[in-house]
Amino acid sequence: MRRNRHNSPDSDSRKTRPDQVWLSTGAVSYASAVLETQVGAKTAREQVMKRSSTKPLAEAPTRRQLWVDGVGGFLLLTGPDVLIGQATPQSGVDVPILGDVSRRHAWIRRRGAEYVVEPLAEVRRRGKLLDQPTVLSDGDLIQLGRSVVLSFQKRHPLSASAVLRLESSQRTEPAADAILLMAETCILGPKSCNHVVCGGWNRDVVLYKQGDGLHVRSPGAFQVNGQAVKNKSPLVADCSVQGEDFSFYLERLAASA
Repeated sequence: MRRNRHNSPDSDSRKTRPDQVWLSTGAVSYASAVLETQVGAKTAREQVMKRSSTKPLAEAPTRRQLWVDGVGGFLLLTGPDVLIGQATPQSGVDVPILGDVSRRHAWIRRRGAEYVVEPLAEVRRRGKLLDQPTVLSDGDLIQLGRSVVLSFQKRHPLSASAVLRLESSQRTEPAADAILLMAETCILGPKSCNHVVCGGWNRDVVLYKQGDGLHVRSPGAFQVNGQAVKNKSPLVADCSVQGEDFSFYLERLAASA
């Protein structure tokens, strides 16, 4: 798996630029900067994350950036329909690609346990030009235009979620090692069939949907935004999750226009 070290939030970047790693934008980021100068980096992060954890959301975000320490960054999409296209202002796509693709190039739609690619411009599956919606299979290569190539993976036997990876030289905006198409669960851990493979972890961690929100579960004790929890916990839009051998962060992204 490719590592996105420049964008992954290591310990030094959290100390110097907490507004980019721990939070999204707006008043909470401003509060972080003020607290940073008053009470120090660690206390500032703890207080701001505590405030954000109690703030209700008007609606659940469907686009998040998932940063996994020591692994990389991932675009986490929780909606059933995903629009792929060019990374331009107001393009209205869920997966913006910096490359030679149309502004709105293709849909990938989840229908039950299946995924269907719907071409809006030139799309090939396993080299064959598509002129109608086509069901995807694990291992398929999807070519958009002349040069952008994505691989489709759906390998976990207990989850309907899937993974898209850019196999060509282009990248997404923001940059991501993979795009996670989350159905009901997204599984992180050491198994090769997991959606995010984390070789140094001793156990699986499961992100799952419940109601309109996103939750996390893993056996034993861990922390969410610095608060001790056991076995499972709800998550807010911007949060950190840390256990004995794992650490990751979720950051809300703007909804597609």
